[in-house]
Amino acid sequence: MLQAVDCVILCKLMAQKENDMTHRDLAEKLFLSRATISVGLKRLLQSGLVRSEVETNRLLPVMATAEEFIFHGLKYVFPAEVGKFTKGVATGIAAPVFEGKLVLGNDPIFVWPYEHGKVKGLALKPLSPSVPKAVASSEDRKFYDLLALVDAIRQGRARERNVAVELFKEVIKS
Repeated sequence: MLQAVDCVILCKLMAQKENDMTHRDLAEKLFLSRATISVGLKRLLQSGLVRSEVETNRLLPVMATAEEFIFHGLKYVFPAEVGKFTKGVATGIAAPVFEGKLVLGNDPIFVWPYEHGKVKGLALKPLSPSVPKAVASSEDRKFYDLLALVDAIRQGRARERNVAVELFKEVIKS
């Protein structure tokens, strides 16, 4: 059975054009233990969201299956949990990937709680507690974009989810 952290690992794999990361690399970049990475990758493999490349033994995302799960199943399996007003890292439709795509209006934005965060908004529990730190310390904008889009799919209204799905497809292709 998948766990929320597995979706973070999946998004990291999807963000990589050439996946030559070891378990150690993933653990360091995601601020997770190697055991968590190993077990998560096994669950992703069993679920059919990743496959093992025979020649290199690398685990690669099965893009069509992963997209189907993220677009249609994720919000039911790992629904968004909203908390109190806090500072953190912008997510969902407040993330930079949505800039110029939607008008935010007067509703509060959503943030992953993070002590070094630069914006204030309603706390949205990330798929893993390590997400804000991993995103803040990473040069991997694509990874951040994918996780923010996943959050928009998890907690957004229908129009926001539809825009997020289209943006997700664009980010994956880039």
